Amino acid sequence: NIYWDDSDDELGYIVERADSYFSEFVRLVILPADATYFNDSSVIENNTYQYRITAVGTKMSAKKTIEVTTPDIITGIAENIHGNGAVIYPNPNNGSFKLANLPSGAQLVIKDLSGRDVFKKQVDSSERTNRLVEISTKLATGIYCVQVNSASYKMIVN
Repeated sequence: NIYWDDSDDELGYIVERADSYFSEFVRLVILPADATYFNDSSVIENNTYQYRITAVGTKMSAKKTIEVTTPDIITGIAENIHGNGAVIYPNPNNGSFKLANLPSGAQLVIKDLSGRDVFKKQVDSSERTNRLVEISTKLATGIYCVQVNSASYKMIVN
C-alpha cells in the first residue's frame, strides 16, 4: 500500500511505477479525487520500486515520488507470525509450497476431502532453514487439509 496526503485542488491522481527492471515510469492507475492510497498487488519480492503520484487539478499539478523496497515475502511472513501457527505459502499453489513457522520435529500430513492421507512427512531440524521448509508433492488439483502436529489448515492446489 502506498499512502499520500490529499491535495486541495485535484480532479484525480495518476500513479506510475518504475523499478530496477524497468527504469521508465509506467502508468498503473488513474484514481478519483480525494484518493489517498493505492494497493499495488503486482509487486515481487526483493525488489525496489519508485512510485510517482501526480495530483491533477484545475489550478495545479503536483508530483511526488516515493521509493519502496519489498521484503523477501517468506521472511516477511515468518517474521510477522503471531502465535505458533504454521503458514503455507503460496496458497493456492501447484503442489510445491513452503511451510513457515514449523516447530522442530513437526509431523506433516496432507489429507484429501475424503479424509484419506495423500502425503506424510516427518520434518527434522536439518530440513528447516529459519523455520521454513520447502515441500514438493505431486498432488492433483483440489482442496486439501494440511495437518501440522495437531493444527489443521486448508490448502488449494491448482
